[in-house]
Amino acid sequence: MDYTPVTFSADSRHTTVGHELALAVVYESGLQHFADSIDEYAARPDAEWFLEQVPAAWDETRFLRGHPGSEATIARQRDDVWFVGSITAGGQRTVETSLPFLQASQEATLVRDAGDDDLRREPVAVGPTDPLSVTVPENGGFVLYCP
Repeated sequence: MDYTPVTFSADSRHTTVGHELALAVVYESGLQHFADSIDEYAARPDAEWFLEQVPAAWDETRFLRGHPGSEATIARQRDDVWFVGSITAGGQRTVETSLPFLQASQEATLVRDAGDDDLRREPVAVGPTDPLSVTVPENGGFVLYCP
């Protein structure tokens, strides 16, 4: 697939910034190229921080949950680091997923919608038996970084 994700500045965008950020994990392209300008990313430090972590290629991919036209939650691994991206279509909801690929409980970083076209980065405790539960707004999304 050839796609240029993570477009915060699109005038006709119907998705949240959390949704756009999650496309960096959910969509995979042989030549990944983020679509927006450096200034757009710099204006959102939490997005810029996350995008600096995203590798150019993945070692493993796992489908966590989803339904066509409604939701996709994908986990991808590079070396020993896991990334989770979740996008939704439609109304606000809570996305709950397990993370069975983790070896042990750990602190991860969640980046999610914070309203008003902004993001919030926060530490969260996650583990292989503890479900991750994130409330997302309409057409929203989130990412999780598990080093």
